[in-house]
Amino acid sequence: MISAHSRFLSGTIITLLTAAISGQLKAAVISMTRSYTDATSGASRLVTFDQFDPSLGTLTAITLSATGASRGSFYVQNLDSSEILTLNSSTIRIRATLTGDSAPVVKITGNTTQATTNPGLSYDIDPLQLKTFTLSPTPLTLSPISDTTLYSSSSAGLLTESGAAYFTGPGTVNFSIAEVWATNITGGDMTQDYTNLLMSGDATLKYVYDPTPVPEPGTWIMSTLLVTGIGAHWWRRRHRHKSRTTSSRSRISHGQSSRSRGPSASGRVKIRHLIKLE
Repeated sequence: MISAHSRFLSGTIITLLTAAISGQLKAAVISMTRSYTDATSGASRLVTFDQFDPSLGTLTAITLSATGASRGSFYVQNLDSSEILTLNSSTIRIRATLTGDSAPVVKITGNTTQATTNPGLSYDIDPLQLKTFTLSPTPLTLSPISDTTLYSSSSAGLLTESGAAYFTGPGTVNFSIAEVWATNITGGDMTQDYTNLLMSGDATLKYVYDPTPVPEPGTWIMSTLLVTGIGAHWWRRRHRHKSRTTSSRSRISHGQSSRSRGPSASGRVKIRHLIKLE
């Protein structure tokens, strides 16, 4: 039967090992940042990320962020020979689109950034005039895409669990980064061109996951010492118990053999002596 002390030691080992392993189960993050250059509204730039390795643990969240700064100029040309055009506003945004065969639909667009020289002001463009606008300041920092949740096991995201599986494996995933322009122009016919504007920046993909528990060398050493210690403790207690049992049995056996032999030799002499006196 295992003693209370031994049960205490067993419980201690289990508690310590559980604490050692569970301490390694905190959520981990893999963050990958890729730079891109000279993306335009007509020519996006591709950024490539590694897929998540499922042997590392259980994927719980995927987020994407992107920054960008645009430089250069654009123009608007009034094609009408009699009517004045008015450029009320021109804005630019960052757009990231997941691309690839069988890729789920993911298209993320950042907030708008005013692109005209003096945001809030309107510009008149005379008939048949071509007017060029230069970004100011140059480069113009755009509103970022900030840690947009693509997938989350605990909250809503753009992807379901099956969609998140696209990010798992030994391969890669690709996002195209581009500028998205929008203008508000009133008046007659016109044409506009933004190809002289170039955007550069960074895109970051993050995987959040629960690691597969793998005890570190220190944990193995501690567990080995604990198991060895309790094993030695059990062995010593059992050995002492066997020694006491053997000793008790020896004493009992000796007493029984003494009684079976009857009176001692001196006792028999005394008995004979008494008989002769009578």
